[in-house]
Amino acid sequence: MALKAPVPTDYATAVHHNVVVWMSTFAQVMSAKSDACTAVRAPDGRWDLILVLFRGDGKRIQTTVPINPGGAPIIVGEEMTKWGFLPLGSSVWTLTPSLDSGDYHGFVVVRNVPLPAPWEPGTEASVDPDVNLTEQRELQQRLDLVRLDDFPRDEDIAASIRDLNRLSELAHEMDRWLSSGGNLPTAWRADGDRR
Repeated sequence: MALKAPVPTDYATAVHHNVVVWMSTFAQVMSAKSDACTAVRAPDGRWDLILVLFRGDGKRIQTTVPINPGGAPIIVGEEMTKWGFLPLGSSVWTLTPSLDSGDYHGFVVVRNVPLPAPWEPGTEASVDPDVNLTEQRELQQRLDLVRLDDFPRDEDIAASIRDLNRLSELAHEMDRWLSSGGNLPTAWRADGDRR
């Protein structure tokens, strides 16, 4: 779904206000039955907000929004390259401006954002190897369920591509963590010790 900056249009009956719950993992967001999100850091350092939203009519909207955490929207020429993502209070952030994809127009507020937020200075080097490994395994199980010879639907192929991208991100995070002397996931240690 291509997102664009909002334009003046009569959305009197179509504007949505979503209070989205932050979730720890990409897999949790993808299986959410109500508004949910998480943020992922791409290998190039940019942050993307992964959103699952439900319109007033119940339609599920899944999208990825490039964000500028703690800052204003970034517009290059006529194109919005990043949405602003600003704190409203403790663990509450808002996306600015509203999203408008043609299929969805709404204002998004995210609650339960961890403290400190993952993009805040000093947090990027910290990885919970157990959470990382759990999410990798969840993604692998989902990918194992999709077989190319079963003629998957387009949305299944798109979901698998997102899962593969996220699996790659998690592998890179784990590699950076372990290469910098971080501890192994508990499941990988013979003694189960958390050191």
